[in-house]
Amino acid sequence: DRAMYWLDEMAARGVQPTVTSYSTIMDSLVKAADVIAVEKWLARMAEAGVEADGVSYNMLLGAYCKSGDAKSARALFDQMRSNGVIPTTMFFNMLINIHAR
Repeated sequence: DRAMYWLDEMAARGVQPTVTSYSTIMDSLVKAADVIAVEKWLARMAEAGVEADGVSYNMLLGAYCKSGDAKSARALFDQMRSNGVIPTTMFFNMLINIHAR
């Protein structure tokens, strides 16, 4: 996987990938409507010890909104809160949007 190659390359050169590094990948996957891949990258980020932030969760929620998956959107909200991440206004707006359909 090309994105993983570049994350490995960063680490090999002494540059630790950050939440922004992972969010950049996730953003591209959301634009490609690849929900499964976005979920996997959020999990990879956690496995690497990089804590997701509101932007990261917004990315995955955006993918759920595009696919109309309200159930997963709600579960993500619960996961976000249990991880101590405060939902942004954008996050709530997307939740409202997916549940208003």
